Amino acid sequence: MNLDTFEQQQNSTNHEEDSNSFSSVDHEASSLKQKIAKRKAKQKRLKLIFGSLSLLVVVLLLAVGYSQYRLYVLKRDELNIANSTGQTSPAKTGEEVIKALSRHIILPENELPQIAEVTDVAKLKEKQAFFKDVKNGDIVIVYATIIILYRPSLDLIVAAGDISGVGQTQP
Repeated sequence: MNLDTFEQQQNSTNHEEDSNSFSSVDHEASSLKQKIAKRKAKQKRLKLIFGSLSLLVVVLLLAVGYSQYRLYVLKRDELNIANSTGQTSPAKTGEEVIKALSRHIILPENELPQIAEVTDVAKLKEKQAFFKDVKNGDIVIVYATIIILYRPSLDLIVAAGDISGVGQTQP
């Protein structure tokens, strides 16, 4: 074999190796592009899912807020109607009054109270200091040791005290 033939064979071998290395680089680049495309598609799907969930949460929060607002308005209107028509006490019977009152204060057990509804505020305010904040429709509950003034329209204890201080007149 002569030297020229040998060099030609070497050049052709080197050229084949170069073309093989280029094809493997092209294959790797193509594979990398496919992976990147798949990852971008997956990220796009995740963004869509999280965006949809976020929108759903916002819509639900708005719906809950609106329903709570409507409930508040209905209760306020119901209270205004009850006050304008003279309905002052949702709790009409003694048991209902005691049950409503027991949510606010611990009441004496095994003792029956005397219960009365206030109908004439002027007389009570003149005679006894305990009743200075009384309104018509309030309920007076008297036990052996304590007296309680309860306003059922607001579900509120207006005054409570020892029974011994009730008979005092205003100065």
